[in-house]
Amino acid sequence: MNLSALTRIGSAGAAALALRCHPAHPLLAASLGHAAAAGAAVALCSAAPLQRHCRGLFGKDWRSGRIGWLPWLALLPYHAGVVAAYWVYHLTSGEPRFSRIAEGLYLGCWPLPAGKLPSPAQNAALLDATNELHNKVPGTAYHCVPSFETLAAPADEIQAAVFWALQQRRMGRAVLVYCTHGHGRSAAMAAAVLLAAGEASDAGAALSSVKAARPGACPNWRQEEALHEWAARYGPASRD
Repeated sequence: MNLSALTRIGSAGAAALALRCHPAHPLLAASLGHAAAAGAAVALCSAAPLQRHCRGLFGKDWRSGRIGWLPWLALLPYHAGVVAAYWVYHLTSGEPRFSRIAEGLYLGCWPLPAGKLPSPAQNAALLDATNELHNKVPGTAYHCVPSFETLAAPADEIQAAVFWALQQRRMGRAVLVYCTHGHGRSAAMAAAVLLAAGEASDAGAALSSVKAARPGACPNWRQEEALHEWAARYGPASRD
């Protein structure tokens, strides 16, 4: 079950508990109400018809990847859930935090704590496929393609990110593409970079290479569809 589904369930549960606790336990009710409101806001804004218009929900500066204190506090229950799920998964799964996809191209999870980058790529350029995660590695080359967890960026934004990644590789920097766990949004993005670099014959082959290097990678149908749409518009075959 992905985090979006858990958000919806958790929001409904928190709302029900808040109603039961009020007015006997007003502070507890307020806390649960806050959790319910934060979860409901994320669930609503991440719905496919609305997501492109709601990507500013988290208050993230897409140039730096930083999230200010006020928007972070407003959605604190959601952020706490993301961090908890992140650590539970990475402490129990045994999956490596980062996987080498090709020379100078890595796919992985949110680089947390700061500085936790793959050892051959300590100065890696960061390609962030999320709109909810705070950039914990300041001072590095950075590009953000903001997307909700189960969705994907439009083709023109994928193309801008791919162009940026190829520029970074030409400058001698390794590129780390990441989302929460390095499974969905970022896996599709890494496949696009691989295809654009001429290291795969088509989108399907690029995605297969990504999955072979990082077996946990499993973009959903929307993310695969976005990859194929990008390939049709901007990939090597589109220029033939």
